[in-house]
Order: sequence, then structure tokens, then C-alpha cells
Amino acid sequence: MRKTRRALLCLLLPLVGCATARTDDDVNRLVNRTLDSARAHARAGQVPEAAVLLRGIERVSPEAKGVDELWNLLGDAGRAWVDRGAMGMNRRVRVPVERSTGERILYYPLDRLADLADIVSFSVSLGAGVEVKAHVTRGLQAGFGGKGMSGIGWMAPRIAGTQQELEIGVAFLHYEQTRIVGRRHGSPGGVTTGFMDMTGLQSTSAGFYQDYRDFWGVGASVALVLAGASAEIHPVQLFDFITGFLGVDIAHDDGATTRGLFLTDDEEQALIELNEVEQVRSYK
Repeated sequence: MRKTRRALLCLLLPLVGCATARTDDDVNRLVNRTLDSARAHARAGQVPEAAVLLRGIERVSPEAKGVDELWNLLGDAGRAWVDRGAMGMNRRVRVPVERSTGERILYYPLDRLADLADIVSFSVSLGAGVEVKAHVTRGLQAGFGGKGMSGIGWMAPRIAGTQQELEIGVAFLHYEQTRIVGRRHGSPGGVTTGFMDMTGLQSTSAGFYQDYRDFWGVGASVALVLAGASAEIHPVQLFDFITGFLGVDIAHDDGATTRGLFLTDDEEQALIELNEVEQVRSYK
């Protein structure tokens, strides 16, 4: 499996645009810069922003000086923003806000339309690979293959933009032996990254399902040599759409009551670069 991963990496990384060579010093500077940003958010009382940046650092350099210290400073509230329970990535990392009655009225139809759009996601990609997979939640799935592809689409969580994924593995029912690294970047969802190196039964508590992939989704993906496509229905988002008419926002994504994270362009770029480091390391 290790030789297969190396061969896949050499073939596919240039195709998905993430083969940038970085020395250990480059990675350390990236980690330290991002850690400084996380500290600044923590000092400003912006715990969700600090937690998201720390999660990105932790995937690449969990032993970096200052990571544990900052997690301790953020406390349970910090971890709660990035560990979202059984809903996983269906519950958005957004900050509660107080809006006037007039603003809530204006947001109401926009939020219902956005919730409707969240029910389905899809993408089309170019790259290399062979893959056939289908799932009715990740507890009932089947498929195999490997791919490295870059594409565009409407993707969870509410991202219209680009997607890059490297994946190799097999899945059957609740069992999966897989290695995946992925990144989505676009508007209005910003940057979402995920990594999984898993052999065994799947769980909603895995970081990959907390941050990147919908454990409860129903869909399929296919890759045939140079092109691929995927589509998915999100039952949790369907429920969120229905309850939204009653003023219940289970996905924590309504503009009437929440706002997005205050991340700068440089901080989003740092998350992308950390993901690139993670991709290279995970397939060595």
C-alpha cells in the first residue's frame, strides 16, 4: 500500500496543483505565522477563528510550541467549535449575532433559499484516477479506487468554488480502508480542509466528518481515467430546510442569527498551504 501511495503521489500531485516543495524551515515559518494569527484572534475574543486556525496547524504540526498552550487558553469552548458532535460538518462554524427585527425579516427569504441549496452538492473534476463509490450514509457504502483530481462545483458546506482531492482506498458497508486529503475553497464558505487515514469502522466523531465530509450524505462518485464527478444529497440539510420555516436553525447557518468567521485573505491562504503540506506528507 505504501508503494502504491508513493506512486499515486508522484503521478497526481502535479495534476491537482499542490506539489509546491517546502523545506522544514518553510513549514515552521508557516506554522508560526498561523499560530501568531490564532493568538491574535484569541486576544480579540474571537475563539472560533482561533480554533479553526489551530485545527489547521494541529494536522501538520501538533507538537509545535504554543499549540497546547493556546488550546488550554481557549478551553472547552475552543474545542467545541471544531468538534461538532453527531451532526459533524453539517453544523457550521459561525458566530451568533444579534440583529434587529427588520434585519431578520430581510434575511428570512434568503436563508430559506440558502437552506434549500444546501440539500444537494455536486462537482466535476479533471485529473487522473479510477474510482467507483456509492453510499447511503457512510454506514452503508461500497466502492474502491484511487484518484487525484481538481474540479469545480457546489459543495458542502455552502461553497461555490474549487475542490482538490487525493484519495485511495476501498469501502464496504461500515468498514473503510482509505487515505484521503481534500480541500474546498470558494464563496461564501471560505476554506474547508480534511484528512483521513482510516482502517476500520467509520464514526461521526472522526475529524474528517467533523470538518470536511458529510457522514450522513447519500450519493456517489466516479472517476474514469482523466475526469470525474460526484453528487450527494444531505438529509440533515433537508431537515434544516424544513425546520427553518419554524425559526429553528439546527445547522447554525442562518444569516439572520449568525455571521461568518473573521479570517483575512492571508489566513485563508495559510489554511490552504497547511493543507498542501498535509497532502504531501500523508502520501509519502
